[in-house]
Amino acid sequence: MGEDKTPNHKEVLLNSIPPNMSVPCAGEKVDIRGQLKLKFGFKKFGPMGEPQFYPVDGEVAKGYGQITCPNSGQCDVGRGQPLPVGTGRKYTADTRFGVRQVINSNGEKGVGACNLFLLITSVPNRPPQGDVAPGRAGQPFKLWFIVSYGFEKNKNGKHEVTFFKAIPAKCGEQPPELKKP
Repeated sequence: MGEDKTPNHKEVLLNSIPPNMSVPCAGEKVDIRGQLKLKFGFKKFGPMGEPQFYPVDGEVAKGYGQITCPNSGQCDVGRGQPLPVGTGRKYTADTRFGVRQVINSNGEKGVGACNLFLLITSVPNRPPQGDVAPGRAGQPFKLWFIVSYGFEKNKNGKHEVTFFKAIPAKCGEQPPELKKP
């Protein structure tokens, strides 16, 4: 087995969300699919501006049906249940993600965690289909992930990710505050 050429590039499969789970913030069962690519590195974060190791860049690379997403803007990532059970709406995500909180243990070798989110918006159905719940269409909600990872300096003196896990949080609810390891 060869050495990982890009240890700081990780992927989160949006498919890790159970299919057709009831998304409280969407008001219906939604099938969310796609791939979020992350790049880890050091960047200043928080009110003190301390350098932290966390996902500093990335994007939604693939969407619903494995379509390739544009580099900026919106990407199709989901579908509501078909009519008459659901709305049949399309759901899109901003291709960029947000990070709310980062914690790291200090040192050459450490662990970290962050709360990461995607902004999801439902797209109203076009006529003649009509929309069964027009008041709920277009209202964005946040899809949260709790990301945990390990990192250490490699032989070249650069930090790299040694383990990585992303767990979806309850939709629409901010994950709990992270505690320093």
